[in-house]
This record gives sequence, C-alpha cells and structure tokens, in this order.
Amino acid sequence: MQGSIGGAGLRGLEGDEPMPLVMSVPYLGPDRRLQAYDDIQVGGTGTAQVSLNRKVVDDQPPVNPAAPSVIPAGN
Repeated sequence: MQGSIGGAGLRGLEGDEPMPLVMSVPYLGPDRRLQAYDDIQVGGTGTAQVSLNRKVVDDQPPVNPAAPSVIPAGN
C-alpha cells in the first residue's frame, strides 16, 4: 500500500494474484524544490519483477518556506 512503511502486509497474501509493493522516492535540490521522483514497483510474493520509472520535474515556481501553505477548499 503506497504511503505506508509496511508494504501490503498480510493483505499481500489474500488474493490469487500477488500484490505488488509500490513506493515513490522524491529528490529535492539544494533550494528544497522537487527535482525528480522515482516510482518503484516490486512484484508481490513469489514474483521476480521490478519496475522503476523516473520523472524529472520541469520548472517550478520558487518555494518560500516562511510562507504559509494554502490548500484550496474542497481538496
């Protein structure tokens, strides 16, 4: 389960098909801006499959760490 530190846990053994483990690894630059991220998927129990996709992030506006974060209503 992406976003957790325990993978699929015992749920990975419940179905007929193995449940893959999925994670994302962000890479931040010295200015604390996202430079790229890797999406990694490892096949579930009993499989030997790994997938790695890297996404390089294009220009982004600068981040001001002192500015408060604003989340639009409804999100």
